[in-house]
Amino acid sequence: MTAQYAIAGCWTIWLLYWAVSAWFVKPTREVRWRAGGLRWLIAAVVLASVLARALGWSLPTGEPLLAPARRPESIAIVGVALVIVGLAVALCARYTLAGNWSASVVLKEDHELITRGIYQYVRHPIYSGILLMLLGTILALGSAGLIAVFALTLLFILFRARKEEQLMTEHFPNEYPAYKQRVKALIPYVL
Repeated sequence: MTAQYAIAGCWTIWLLYWAVSAWFVKPTREVRWRAGGLRWLIAAVVLASVLARALGWSLPTGEPLLAPARRPESIAIVGVALVIVGLAVALCARYTLAGNWSASVVLKEDHELITRGIYQYVRHPIYSGILLMLLGTILALGSAGLIAVFALTLLFILFRARKEEQLMTEHFPNEYPAYKQRVKALIPYVL
C-alpha cells in the first residue's frame, strides 16, 4: 500500500510542477506541431490510469499481472525507486529548459539550444523521466492496461521527439547535428 501512495505522490508532484512552471515560459515565435487536444487526452489517460491504479480505484487499467500477494516486495521497491529517479530526471530537465519549454513543438523567442546539465547526457531527458516513471509504476503496480499506456506513450514520444529534432536542426543547423551525434536521445550512451 505504501508503494501506491509513493507513486501517486510522485505523479502528483510531476503534474503540479508542470502546471506551475508552464506559466514561466518565453513567448512562442514559431509553431511547428501542436498536438492540441491529443496531448491533453494522452496526458489525461496516462495520469488517470496511473493514479487510479496507484490508489486502487476501479478504472479500466486491467488486472494486475501478478497479484499483490504473489508479487515480491523487491519488485515494488525497484518500481518505486524507478518512479522517484524518473521524477528527478524529468524535473531536473524541465528546470534546465526553463523558458524554452513548450507543450507543443515550437520555437520560442530567443530560443536557446540547451546542451548543459542533464542535456549533456541525453537529448530528451523529460521523455526519459516520464518513461522511467511509467516503467516503475508498471513494476510496482503492474497491469496489462498500464503496459498499453506505456506503449502508446512511447509511440507518442518518439513521434514528438522526431518533430522537435527537425525543428532544432533547422534553427541550429551547425550546433544541433553535432549535438545529436554526440548525445543519445533517451538513454545515455545507449539509445
